[in-house]
Amino acid sequence: MKRTNPTSKPSWSVIELTEPLYPRDFEFKPDKFARVFSANGLPIGLCVGSKSGYRLAHPVNKFIPNANVFCRRHGKIWWGDLDLARDKPKLEAIARRLRMRLYVLYEYDGRFENAAQEHSAVVARAIWKTGGKK
Repeated sequence: MKRTNPTSKPSWSVIELTEPLYPRDFEFKPDKFARVFSANGLPIGLCVGSKSGYRLAHPVNKFIPNANVFCRRHGKIWWGDLDLARDKPKLEAIARRLRMRLYVLYEYDGRFENAAQEHSAVVARAIWKTGGKK
């Protein structure tokens, strides 16, 4: 940005939030599911770094940034970056340990207003599930 007057200061504005913030902290609280995922190499919120860089480095892999993992009884139990080419065995091991089928959804299919949805919607939106192809 080029200033025409070197002594001029940028103007600032303040935005006041009048409604409550979305309660995002529930995704960060450790629980029994988080411990099992973490013990199998998938900590909650796992981030591989640069999404575009990862895609360029692994062009044939099925990379799902900000993926969501659901199960029938508990709904959404995990979120983070997944590479199904690399992480399928980990997810299968987690499913065996928890004794439940896991469903992987894209970011917006399982976040925000979609974080709590009927199991039939989870199954319909899943791009992969443990125990076999969708």
